[in-house]
Amino acid sequence: MRGLWLARRGQGRAILFCNGWGMDEAPLAHLASRRHDVYMLYDYREPTPPEALDAVLDEAGELSLVSWSMGVWAGQLLLAERTVPLARAVAINGTLCPVDDCLGIPGKLFADTLAAYGDETRSRFYRRMCRDKDTLNFFLAHQPLRNLEEQREELRVLLREARCQGFDTSLYRTAIVSAGDRIFPAVNQRRFWQGLDTLSVDSGHYPFHLWESWEELLAFADTSRAT
Repeated sequence: MRGLWLARRGQGRAILFCNGWGMDEAPLAHLASRRHDVYMLYDYREPTPPEALDAVLDEAGELSLVSWSMGVWAGQLLLAERTVPLARAVAINGTLCPVDDCLGIPGKLFADTLAAYGDETRSRFYRRMCRDKDTLNFFLAHQPLRNLEEQREELRVLLREARCQGFDTSLYRTAIVSAGDRIFPAVNQRRFWQGLDTLSVDSGHYPFHLWESWEELLAFADTSRAT
């Protein structure tokens, strides 16, 4: 597991962002941070978190967990046994059963992606992540710079390790679900998150083009607690 500071403001508020499979900082580069430190975890080929994570968790006066896609499962696994007070815990287009025909990514889609993974499969996957041409163009302008082999190995590790965790163990308080998600089907997400505050967005699996800053994303997530 790798970690990277996306922003350091030193104002006592921090966001721990658990990224999706195969990603890096590029798809989030357009998100400004006006009041938060933002520390990103990504690349789940190795389970050990970076040493800097302890300082992130210990030093934040207010900590928000935001996780996307496979990062929802990874964030839960990482923090479930730590007594870390969270101001917010937001799951975006993911569940705690990441490889599951009814509650996550259908197993055949996951396995077929791994079996055929290469330039063409990656391009097809990126198209499936984006609901329309404009979003695809935006994503491709910010696409991750990870190489094929490490993405393939990360996918192999996740297929082997991503065991289902029950809803009753969840740290997450809000789920953001994209209506047009073709990776984690929206119906599967809603089925898993029954009983949790759920917000719908008109997007595909990649929704970050909808927000201009981390604060805007958090404000949107907070609307679930205001209704």
